[in-house]
Amino acid sequence: MDILSLQNLLSTDNDGEEVDPLQSHNFAAASASGPISKVPIGQNPDTWIEPTKASTNDDDEIWGADEVPHAESFPERDATDSRPQPKYEFFYKQWVDSSDVYLGLADKSPGSSDCDTLVVKVFFPRHKLSDLDLDVKKNSLRVESDKFCLRIYLPQSVNSDEGAAKFDIDTGILSVTLPILYKDW
Repeated sequence: MDILSLQNLLSTDNDGEEVDPLQSHNFAAASASGPISKVPIGQNPDTWIEPTKASTNDDDEIWGADEVPHAESFPERDATDSRPQPKYEFFYKQWVDSSDVYLGLADKSPGSSDCDTLVVKVFFPRHKLSDLDLDVKKNSLRVESDKFCLRIYLPQSVNSDEGAAKFDIDTGILSVTLPILYKDW
């Protein structure tokens, strides 16, 4: 619905008849207001300068190189390394008590934003704990064996110093439990 149709619906003259919006003095006043200003509220229009987008070589880039934070990088994988990536899953945990579950007093949601622990489960069939090499950093995880190689970035920053890992030899699952760092969000 456009503005003229809306004004036509809302405006009537004294006799209850509809008024032509083009003949109405309200329409003339609205059109005389001019173009919408791009100056932010609270800025002086005489001194404000519109920011320009930094020029880049690639028109498809969303962010410039200085806008993307530098993350930890993995060492390059050897081109002759043909080890497959094992299956893995991310799980989130949060500490709750009975007042949270039954009464909803702590204002927690089941979403990942209220979770305090990230659990990464990696499937290593027919392996022993001594066969695995695990390295956890703030934003990445690396687990290698003679048959598999997993190098991934974590979905959230974690405290790698306070993490714990356990390996279930019956199922072949390595569970890495890491506390989430919320101050990095």
